[in-house]
Amino acid sequence: MKLNIFPYLLLSLIIASCQKDNGVDRIETVTFSSCAIKYSVYKNGGLFLYEGHSIPNEMEYESAKRKLAICLCEEYLSHPSDSVKSMILDIYHSEEQYFHIDTSLSIEFDSIVSNRNIIFNPEIIID
Repeated sequence: MKLNIFPYLLLSLIIASCQKDNGVDRIETVTFSSCAIKYSVYKNGGLFLYEGHSIPNEMEYESAKRKLAICLCEEYLSHPSDSVKSMILDIYHSEEQYFHIDTSLSIEFDSIVSNRNIIFNPEIIID
């Protein structure tokens, strides 16, 4: 009995050509305490969206740190700890290239935790 592999070969080629290469080189994780946030690291330094617009790897990393801060704030609310508080404040005071927190205002730590979703908004907006 002769097996015709042509249909299987054709199907394999179609499936392979339909898979989109989104340029992700690897997935990395930022972690602290019980929080772990995964983010993409793209080939060629970022994800090309369209002419003049891309998402650089550093922007993905900064967004992941902000998500980590939100997670840590939620953890702090249920289990206060000095090490978690310290990490939240480190992220709050860190210099960012793509995001900005106005640290010139004197905000109490409790307000940072309460307003975590606004202060550490991790959304990447491309205009």
